[in-house]
Amino acid sequence: MNLSQRSHLNAAFLLVILVSCAAFFYGLGSYGLWDPDEGRSGLIAAEMLRSGNWITLTRHGEPYYDKPALYFWLVAVGFKLLGLGELAVRLPSALAATLTVTAVFFWGFAFGGSRLGLWAGLVLASSMEFVALGRFGNTDMLFTFFLTSALLYFLWWKEHACGKGWVWPFYLFLACACLTKGPAGLLLPSLIIGISLGLRNRWEIARQINLAQGAVVLGLVAGSWYLLAALRDPEYIKTFLWSHNILRFFASRDGIDHP
Repeated sequence: MNLSQRSHLNAAFLLVILVSCAAFFYGLGSYGLWDPDEGRSGLIAAEMLRSGNWITLTRHGEPYYDKPALYFWLVAVGFKLLGLGELAVRLPSALAATLTVTAVFFWGFAFGGSRLGLWAGLVLASSMEFVALGRFGNTDMLFTFFLTSALLYFLWWKEHACGKGWVWPFYLFLACACLTKGPAGLLLPSLIIGISLGLRNRWEIARQINLAQGAVVLGLVAGSWYLLAALRDPEYIKTFLWSHNILRFFASRDGIDHP
């Protein structure tokens, strides 16, 4: 990369970051929490911080089985550093949105230069629903970041380093997605990648993706929390995996009804 290209890259990246900061951080803590999601997120994280139980979630002192713990860990850390307030509840989403835009920017740069990266980043950072979720305190944007990063890293690895470069960051992003939202963090990218490879008849790539290494990364990063949560409260894992990840698709039941 020559000096001119480096200057264009730096200028494009700075513009994307400035737009992202304005979109996601301006006035982030200046308005009250939206119920039910933001209020619930703040309450669960506050109880985590107060009780010292960083494994299983509670709400009003009762077990909360709906989600894994990663997002609530981040909110609890925000409470510890910034104090109880709206900013700490929304900060993980704002940071995740900015990092997602950054990932898309560098993907565009890698595949088409700074101009493509600039427009890809600006379009995403100015999309209405993306901005709304980037300023909203729940798990969706954090999950979006990990899912997007996993897919973009896999795409880069497939095109530039297949069979040679590190593939473990792909599995690390998947593990963090599973810690944010559950099995969807593994199922969705697996379906996307599997269908894509199948349509292009590129199954040789699947044989080079080092599934053994992936199993180790997923087991250490995500599996360790699931194991600890199951040991602490077996009903947590049973209810979360079965009721909130399977029955919601096939049944209507009190507490999990998503018609």
